[in-house]
Amino acid sequence: VVLRRIPVALGVIGKRDARIFYTAQALDVGAQIQAATFDALQRQKQVLRSDDEVRAFFVDKGIKAEAFDQAFYSPEVESQMTQGVLLAQLYGITTVPSIGVDGRFRLSAQQSRTYQRFLRITDYLVNTSR
Repeated sequence: VVLRRIPVALGVIGKRDARIFYTAQALDVGAQIQAATFDALQRQKQVLRSDDEVRAFFVDKGIKAEAFDQAFYSPEVESQMTQGVLLAQLYGITTVPSIGVDGRFRLSAQQSRTYQRFLRITDYLVNTSR
C-alpha cells in the first residue's frame, strides 16, 4: 500500500496551501513546514494571502529567500499542482479531508461522520483493492 498525500487546490486558499506544500517538498523541508503551517494557519489564525507573506513565512523558518523563490515558481511545483488538480477531478473530490483508493473509491470525512469510521472504511477499501 502506498499512501501519497496530495493537497487539493479547492479555491484560492486551497491553491495557496497546495503551493506551500509542494514548495516545501521541493526544498526537502516538508515535515518541518507542514507542522509550522498547520500551527500558523489553524492555531494562530495567521493569514498567508500573498506570495510575499508565504515567502516571509518560509524565510522565518530558516529557508533562504532565493531557494524559496526558485522552488515556489518552479516548473516542478507547477506540474505537481496540475497533477493534484487532475487527480482530485478523477476521484471527484470536492471536500477535504478525502481519500482515494486504487483509482476506484473515494471517501470523505463528511460521508463517514466520524474520524474513527473514516479510518475503518479506508482500511476496508484498501483490503478490498488488494
